[in-house]
Amino acid sequence: MSRLTILLLIGSAYQISLAEQFQIFGNIRNLPDQWVSLTFMDDSLQSQIDSAYAVNGKFMFHGAVAEPTAGGLFTADGKITITFFFEPGLTQITGDTLWPSGVKVHGGNSTSDHNNYKVFEIPLIEQTDSLREVAFAHSNDSVAFQKYWAVYSEAIRINLQKQDGWMMEHNNSAVCAYYFLYHYMDADNLTKGDSLLRLTTEKVQGSKYIRTRKAVVRNTVLREVGRQVKHFTQNDTSGKSVSTQIFSGKYFLIDFWASW
Repeated sequence: MSRLTILLLIGSAYQISLAEQFQIFGNIRNLPDQWVSLTFMDDSLQSQIDSAYAVNGKFMFHGAVAEPTAGGLFTADGKITITFFFEPGLTQITGDTLWPSGVKVHGGNSTSDHNNYKVFEIPLIEQTDSLREVAFAHSNDSVAFQKYWAVYSEAIRINLQKQDGWMMEHNNSAVCAYYFLYHYMDADNLTKGDSLLRLTTEKVQGSKYIRTRKAVVRNTVLREVGRQVKHFTQNDTSGKSVSTQIFSGKYFLIDFWASW
């Protein structure tokens, strides 16, 4: 390989790594010096946690992600706990511990989409929380409780439709992909989720959150009662390799256990 080719390859890799670099800069007023933690899923679908020490309310995280990513940030004293989106480039988090709900996040398109979604979602959550409280306030009266619980359940159904509508209006956003992961991966909603997912863009369908959803759905299907277990090989207590295929047609017991 020529020296020029090597230099071109190195240069290309360097450009790619720069393109995927992210920085998260925080400036939180009245935040005592302490550790701040960041959690997120990397591009290989592995959960990551990073920590930075805040001094005078300022802290910074940096790393690399190829696509917009949902992150959770929380302080050691628990006064700041937020979910937000970041992506390659700079994301800024500002606010005041005396007004935790006023923490603001500024960054790329996915950050803006997530901020807009939270503005849309908060009134819906407040409404259903209020209706649930009303229902439980009548928990000593079964008739009244069922009446108010039905009102609460209907509000949940309507608000879910509203959330679905928001996602379809933003069907090219990473926030949309993240929504599918956490709202449409249980067995009861797989069909509806798959139908809505077909209305999203290829970008969303190829995102790490949809890939994760597919893995979760696949494992859910494999756990269905009555489904045939796939054969596997495992060492026995003497270290001998044993395949479950030798038990085909026979009854056998698999004992799953943990040391605790």
